[in-house]
Amino acid sequence: MNNKIKYIFPALIILLIFSACTKNNLDDLTGMYKAPDDYDLSSLVSETVDISGNHNVFTVELATSGVSGAEGVYSGTGEVLCLKFIGSKYYLESNGFTPASSSSAVDGNYITGNEGSMFYKVSSGTASSIQISSGTITVVKSDSVYRFSGALWLADGSIIRFNNTHDITYKKIVNVVTLTKVLSASTNDGIYTLQLATSGVSSYFDMSTYKTVYTGTGYLLSMQFIGSGLIAGSYTGAAKNSAEDGNYINGFLNDTYASYGVTYPDGSLIYTVTDGNAAAAYIGNGTATVTLNEDGTTTLYLDQDSNAYTFTGNLL
Repeated sequence: MNNKIKYIFPALIILLIFSACTKNNLDDLTGMYKAPDDYDLSSLVSETVDISGNHNVFTVELATSGVSGAEGVYSGTGEVLCLKFIGSKYYLESNGFTPASSSSAVDGNYITGNEGSMFYKVSSGTASSIQISSGTITVVKSDSVYRFSGALWLADGSIIRFNNTHDITYKKIVNVVTLTKVLSASTNDGIYTLQLATSGVSSYFDMSTYKTVYTGTGYLLSMQFIGSGLIAGSYTGAAKNSAEDGNYINGFLNDTYASYGVTYPDGSLIYTVTDGNAAAAYIGNGTATVTLNEDGTTTLYLDQDSNAYTFTGNLL
């Protein structure tokens, strides 16, 4: 019996030490085994939109009941989640937003860091901020109804979780690009192709390389309309094989010669040209409105959600 007791006590001591160490390690692990803190962010205390370069910054502030204010200045007691999303349209789109610093954030990110998204704890109007370290924020839009949900890891090691619905109506913000010159206008096989550009952009076809060369910095609009010219009225986009009078041809990737390793953007396109380097974007939505003015000039206005392109002048 004494021999059994002699072996039992050391075994118990080792087990107790192992259990204590294991428990302490689990407690020290930041977030891995901690349950998230659930917050009912039922109040939309603020929402703004700022144009920053070529994208928009959407600030949305969600709070628990009893808190009001904006961006660090609050009254009441509770919690506030201040989120800063990056988007390309005038409204916040559905997306799974991931974190990025303000210097690297692009469409589909939310901003983190000192000037970015933040979690606030508010006590009698005094707010203390905690930066967000990681986590995906899911935004689902249905008309003007937005659902915000996610689990976020904070800089202090805590995890917050939320899932709330709010009504937000964004006022349309349009960046208008004024095109000032006609590069070309021609009709071929019942398709009228019109190329317009901002003052600093030109293009020409290089016969030695069989490629279009672009120069300058700005925008170039290349549109294909059904018909032999422009008439007054509104044009909407359609696929090339189904386009008819009153349509422009949607932008598409022409793969006719794909077997030879050649594909190229075709149809209606908007080029962003930077120091001669052109990036094409397909035009596939929006309305092109043509007005024939009394002085003989023509006005073209293309509405593309957050951007619009306009030209007034004499066509070739």
